[in-house]
Amino acid sequence: MPPATRPTRSGPIGVVGPVLAVLLIAAGLVLLRDALVGYRAVPGPAWIPLGLGAVDGLAPGTGFLVGGIIAVLVGVWLLYAALRRRVRSRAVLRARTGVYLAPGDIARLASAAAEDVGGVVTASSKAGTRSVRTTVRTTGGPGIDQAVLDAVHQRLDVLDPAPRVTVVVRGPTGRSRS
Repeated sequence: MPPATRPTRSGPIGVVGPVLAVLLIAAGLVLLRDALVGYRAVPGPAWIPLGLGAVDGLAPGTGFLVGGIIAVLVGVWLLYAALRRRVRSRAVLRARTGVYLAPGDIARLASAAAEDVGGVVTASSKAGTRSVRTTVRTTGGPGIDQAVLDAVHQRLDVLDPAPRVTVVVRGPTGRSRS
């Protein structure tokens, strides 16, 4: 049986969709208002003929050129956003089972590995699918930063590719980074 496909989250089109929906609702409200004006249910002039009358007779100029270029660029960007690859939201395990880890799970694994190192009092981690930052509080001791780095690397070696690991050590002698 083939492994499951890698999970993804929505890309920029997730932002564009609601914006286009609001614009479509606004256009629908203008059409509805003009229809009610036509049936004399709402007093006042219709907005669509006023808008068309305002642009009727305008001569082509640089404003139209700039507006056209902007419209084309926005359209090309919308097509690109709709068709481009989605963001990978999970890290792959080296097994062929189709098992994936979320960034929060990777952070928990890194923190647990760091806490197993002697001299580490507490550990916290922040992770993405490609990098992990582990911050540890220690009682001190030489080489503890390298021991934590090795432990986190060994624990996260099951990921393909293994993420880049950064360790920040806070202890009695101050702060160091590796």
